[in-house]
Amino acid sequence: MKVFLYSLSLLVLTLISCENENQQLEAQKVAQKNEAVFKNISKMWQFNFPTPRPEVDATLDRWNEWRQFEIEMLQKPKSTLSAFQMKTKNLSSKADTLSITIPFEYNKPQILSRITTLNTKLKSLETFLNLRIIPEQKIAKLIPEINANFMVYNGGPV
Repeated sequence: MKVFLYSLSLLVLTLISCENENQQLEAQKVAQKNEAVFKNISKMWQFNFPTPRPEVDATLDRWNEWRQFEIEMLQKPKSTLSAFQMKTKNLSSKADTLSITIPFEYNKPQILSRITTLNTKLKSLETFLNLRIIPEQKIAKLIPEINANFMVYNGGPV
């Protein structure tokens, strides 16, 4: 009976250790993939704000939330994939405040629509970056779409 219990214990321990090894190998593969994803996203992460006309620029200078949003967009995370995740969360939050704090002269349907579109794309970017397996192709497509939203509309920003 002791031999049976000893054999059974040894078998259970062996199965548990194999399972742990498989989990460690899977975690290693995910970490390697995430490192490659980080490098690729880091290469793609370039946002361009066109130079606005002088009259638009004067209003944008007074719009503190827009300046903070622009600064946040232009700062590129440098360390890890989680830094990109935090960055997109911050960007999404700042984009939420844009439509709430918009200056009176830009409170027009065309501009509000573009801000909403920008916000939606930033939320999509945030979602993609927080998935277990990050869809790089979707991110590669989304960044130029976000950049296209920054083209200055004749009557104002975004």
